[in-house]
Amino acid sequence: MLQILKDFFSRIFTAIIPVKSYRFSHFSFLLLTLVYTIGFVGVYLISILQDADEDLYQKQIRAFVAGFAIIVVISLIDYHFIAKFYIILYFISLGLLLICRYSNSYPVYGWKHYDARRWIKIGGDPTAGINNKGFEFMPSEITKVVMIIFIAKLFEKCFRWIKKIWVMFLAMVLMAIPTFLILIQTDLSTSLVLAAMFCGMLFASGVPLKFILPFILAGVPITYGLFWYVQQPFQILLK
Repeated sequence: MLQILKDFFSRIFTAIIPVKSYRFSHFSFLLLTLVYTIGFVGVYLISILQDADEDLYQKQIRAFVAGFAIIVVISLIDYHFIAKFYIILYFISLGLLLICRYSNSYPVYGWKHYDARRWIKIGGDPTAGINNKGFEFMPSEITKVVMIIFIAKLFEKCFRWIKKIWVMFLAMVLMAIPTFLILIQTDLSTSLVLAAMFCGMLFASGVPLKFILPFILAGVPITYGLFWYVQQPFQILLK
């Protein structure tokens, strides 16, 4: 009887979410170990600080436990199923970034730390300042994952026209929108991560090198010039 019920619910679950046939021998335990080792080093350093925030320490531990559960669940879902919703995921990501930037209304609103408005706060008390105990998260972290899925799926859909320059420009525009919304939070580091990620995916997509090469030739001196400029005491580009 128990086996019958197990098979019944397993079929229902698989019909709703296509769980792939998984072999744990294919799981990258080395990658998981490296990520969690680096993470636990960070948690340990927080714990030994003389003025360590106990709430921050506990929050990190809870995030590690929740993160591991999410890793297990997501790893069992066929990524082709997730990729079917690439357009929806893109607009959800944009919506979260817009909420982060422009929403000031309870119960979901953008939140600042050290003059950087990079977080969405849910619940809590918007007037409580640093004592606001609502749940918060960074939508830019979701955007990183979503844009990998979205850009990969976009190149797949447009592969027959991959040698047309409009495909590259379309991908650049769609990538530039969330990148700009993150940059004005301000969050330069995540913006640079997204830009580097896009460059790698663009190179791997099959877009002709003759389209990419002019951007490389122009980008190298521009990048060098900007790197020099932002280190000068008179620069006004970065805060």
